[in-house]
Amino acid sequence: MDKILSLILPRRQNATSIRAWMNGVLGGMSFRLCKAEKRKVSRLLNLGASLALLLSAEISAAAEELADIRPPMELPVNYKVLVVIAIAIVILALILWLKKFIKFAKKVMEKPKIVKTPFEIAYELLNELKLRHLPENDKVKEYFFELSIIIRHFIEDYYFVKAPEMTTPEFLEYVKKNNFLSHEHKDILRRFLESCDMVKFAKYGPSSKEIDDSFVLAKKFIADVKAIDDEKKRIAEEAKAKK
Repeated sequence: MDKILSLILPRRQNATSIRAWMNGVLGGMSFRLCKAEKRKVSRLLNLGASLALLLSAEISAAAEELADIRPPMELPVNYKVLVVIAIAIVILALILWLKKFIKFAKKVMEKPKIVKTPFEIAYELLNELKLRHLPENDKVKEYFFELSIIIRHFIEDYYFVKAPEMTTPEFLEYVKKNNFLSHEHKDILRRFLESCDMVKFAKYGPSSKEIDDSFVLAKKFIADVKAIDDEKKRIAEEAKAKK
């Protein structure tokens, strides 16, 4: 306070007189200010009053502006419309998916299916086995094992006999009791399977000629069965043509 008064009244006694005048009493005695000092104090008080009025007006204006601000309006939500829109989107997505699925299904159905006969499958497997050169790579046992599997699966596919699931004695006994093979083919099949078993289980080391002969027997067996099948088809077609 003394610093503010000293700016207005530089003399120390004037600052003391002003403070005493503002308090009203100093040591039980009253004091009077000179005219110049009264004018300065009056200007100071007027300035303070003006500042107070200005601040009061600004505060009132700010309060009115804040009072005029309204909260954001809440729009009513129509849940029925939202549900309808969601259902429409799901239906549209389902329709698009069905169109793609139908298009894909048509392509799959239109694609021609190549059905191979048991003869074609067996010949392909025999050629693949020969190209692998297993005997030349000291895999004779594996070669005879796969060779016997090709013949067994061929018999299963053509005659509908579970040949791969039977042992060689069981299968030969089954062939003996049934007449789906001729005596010649039964003998070829017996010699072929027994030679394969000798290599697979008896640790027999076949010669190069025996390896080649086993392959020739397998191929001859398939070729003979195919010849019989072709003859049956020819006879059936001729009988059908006579009707």
